[in-house]
Amino acid sequence: MKVYEALAEAFVKEGVTTIFGLMGNGNMYWWHTLDQRPDVTVYETRHEGTALTMAEGWARASGQPGVCTVTQGPGLTQLGTALTVATRAKVPMVVFAGDTALGDHDSVQQLDQAKFVDATEAGFVPTSTSTSRRPRCCRAGSGSSRTRTGCSRRPGSSPRVASR
Repeated sequence: MKVYEALAEAFVKEGVTTIFGLMGNGNMYWWHTLDQRPDVTVYETRHEGTALTMAEGWARASGQPGVCTVTQGPGLTQLGTALTVATRAKVPMVVFAGDTALGDHDSVQQLDQAKFVDATEAGFVPTSTSTSRRPRCCRAGSGSSRTRTGCSRRPGSSPRVASR
């Protein structure tokens, strides 16, 4: 099983049925894997901030964590305002963002995503590279994760940024 397939399966096992996002090279295989599932609906947007705002609205209306996906670097930076607002409002959210390949320091999309996510008042936990265990997505509101995850440091806050 490829990493993106395992991550897609982890999201489904967490109960994700609705995703909002903008596809890019950092999330396209994960996106395609989920889009092929009849039990998951993926809504494509024209801007990353719109995807997060739609996921936030869906979370508020449904009572379920909102899920948004974007590509790495500039795709993630487009979430700055919406992610800060969702974090401060303590809306249950998960953002799955791609990441630049390890060691590819010359990529135009290279960004220290941990520093960026920290500036939005969320935190960042790196992906486990171990293939010996199935990755677990973070359920909004829980403290456990195996994907890159931003968790607000404020008690009771739950927006998260997951990145492969």
